[in-house]
Amino acid sequence: MGIKVMLADGQTLVRKGIRALLEKDGTAEVVEEAEDGLECMEKLSRRKMNKYLPDILILDSGLTGKDSIQVLREIRNSMPEVSILVLTDCRDTDCVSEAVREGAHGYLPKNVDIDEFIRAVRKVADGGKYIPPEPDRMPGRECREKIKLLTHREIQILIQVLEGKANKEIADHFKIREQTVKNHLSKIFRKIDVSDRTQAVIFCIKNHLRELGD
Repeated sequence: MGIKVMLADGQTLVRKGIRALLEKDGTAEVVEEAEDGLECMEKLSRRKMNKYLPDILILDSGLTGKDSIQVLREIRNSMPEVSILVLTDCRDTDCVSEAVREGAHGYLPKNVDIDEFIRAVRKVADGGKYIPPEPDRMPGRECREKIKLLTHREIQILIQVLEGKANKEIADHFKIREQTVKNHLSKIFRKIDVSDRTQAVIFCIKNHLRELGD
């Protein structure tokens, strides 16, 4: 079992259920558990000192003590090598956009089926990002029409945004001016009908735009 997992959830039964599921499947080994945000950060800090951080933290969006967004910020700043998958009671994009903005590599509703949960854990632990498909939120045809409006360079820039690159990094990568990047992003946001980078990242992940940029 190569994937090392930490679970942070206030409900003991949820933690034990996820542990049993992962270990029975053979996907991962649960190396640590925490029932609130304070305990989560304390245990992660000790593991950092011992150079034995988990590959992935499965984080309940409703943690107490130190809330989940605080935990995300601290991990992003001090332990960026730890991937984070957020479990939430809500599928609404507005409910999870802050988590994505603060460094979460993906999210899943708690009523997700087992196969999708396992796929998400593997993908996030491998350094990828995972946003569950929401076909009822935006028809596939509408998405395809929006993607058709993007030029190849715009798709490449959007993928750079997906990878967390700042405007200057994108400009350096393509050897263009930073203002040119800003102009591209304004056009991209308008074409795919989003208002910020977080929504653009979610759009990109849901529609597998990384594959189009190759």
